[in-house]
Amino acid sequence: MIITDFIINDVKPILVTEEIGEIQSIFSQTTYSHIPITDKNAYLGCLDENDVHCFDASCSVDQYTHALNPFFVRFETNWLDILEMFAQHRTNLMPVLDETGKYLGYYELEDVMNFFNSTPFIREPGSVVVIEKGVLDYSFSEITQIVESNDGKIWGMFISKIENDLAQISIKLGRANFNDILSTFRRYSYNIVSSHQEDTFLKDLRSRSQYLEKYLNIQYMKVGIYGQFYHKEAGKYVQQLLDILGQKQIEVIIEKNFLSLIKANDEIQANYDHFSTFKELDSSYDLFFSIGGDGTILKTATYIRDLNIPIAGINTGRLGFLATIKKEEIAASIDKILDGQFQVSKRSLLQAFIGDNANPLGELNFALNEIAVNRKNTTSMISITTHLDCEKLTNYWADGLIVATPTGSTGYSLSCGGPVIAPETSSIVVTPIAPHNLNARTLVVPDNTIITLTVSGREGQH
Repeated sequence: MIITDFIINDVKPILVTEEIGEIQSIFSQTTYSHIPITDKNAYLGCLDENDVHCFDASCSVDQYTHALNPFFVRFETNWLDILEMFAQHRTNLMPVLDETGKYLGYYELEDVMNFFNSTPFIREPGSVVVIEKGVLDYSFSEITQIVESNDGKIWGMFISKIENDLAQISIKLGRANFNDILSTFRRYSYNIVSSHQEDTFLKDLRSRSQYLEKYLNIQYMKVGIYGQFYHKEAGKYVQQLLDILGQKQIEVIIEKNFLSLIKANDEIQANYDHFSTFKELDSSYDLFFSIGGDGTILKTATYIRDLNIPIAGINTGRLGFLATIKKEEIAASIDKILDGQFQVSKRSLLQAFIGDNANPLGELNFALNEIAVNRKNTTSMISITTHLDCEKLTNYWADGLIVATPTGSTGYSLSCGGPVIAPETSSIVVTPIAPHNLNARTLVVPDNTIITLTVSGREGQH
């Protein structure tokens, strides 16, 4: 069976002249996340279900062409690239075009996953090993020779990670002398990152020495450190943190500018790797230390984003609602963290989009505390028409409007009369700033609510 056998046409593409209500009806009867739109046989793009439910049902599709997402694959596209396109666009329907751009049908995500599951890489019994070597030093031909020289067979392999000039290659092996293959990889200077079968080489090493036993069982940890400012009073605590982490053989990566501040003010003996952007981080970090106050934690969140790395705040600043580790208790707190004596407090984020197409906020279009709309360069009030999940709430006449998370409810929103919300509450709060309307009050809504704000005023900017 080939991947193109899975092209289907159960749901016909919608013409650009059709009404939005027709698409809303299709979404209500299917589980698709997107619907393809065409102009005769010319494919224009897909409409997202979440967007369509906010559109006027009586309007035609051509009034919302700005919302079309023009993703697709070609008839000749291989299944791995198809799978990647599904992941990139977070869809469960992928339009297929021929070489002339004619719409042929679509793939369903479930069918492509079933095709993947039918490949020998998944279906056939065997062992998985992940090896690592310099990006300029490894070769697939060498890997194949190592495996086949030990009477092994490769069901599949791919480069699963490239970082710090090292490439990790994941290999699915058929029935073979697994431990002989691992030993040969080591002789050729490959590092064995992980292996899903008993590796007798390490087992024998552990049995030779109590010291080696202790060494091999050390719990590996990797932490990041970020701070915005460096002052003498905090310097000794930074050094104490680095000393403790070094003693416990924990890998430390420090934000580039903060590392420069440390080196400029103190003599540190060890050399540390650094990071400078979100793209240099990944989910391999076990923990992130934020050194400063609550503002530093807010800045740290712009590096972490969606990597699900816990943040531990060491309070060397003024406010400590979020940075709860006292600088005098660093050693005791780290011991508790390493012993698992802690709880992760999950915090919700807000995400903002401006306009229909452009997003001038760029990648940093999210907030841990709040998103606020304020008047600018004027003493006049602004008008903020507010919709919740496409339904009009009200029109605020005010100096501005705050949308805050439970984390941000103790900040700007609180000073404007908003409530304090517990962090575990799945809510967000909408708080007007000095409203003219006597009946305008703070409103608490579920945190999955889509809030649409339309702002107008005497000035062109807000």
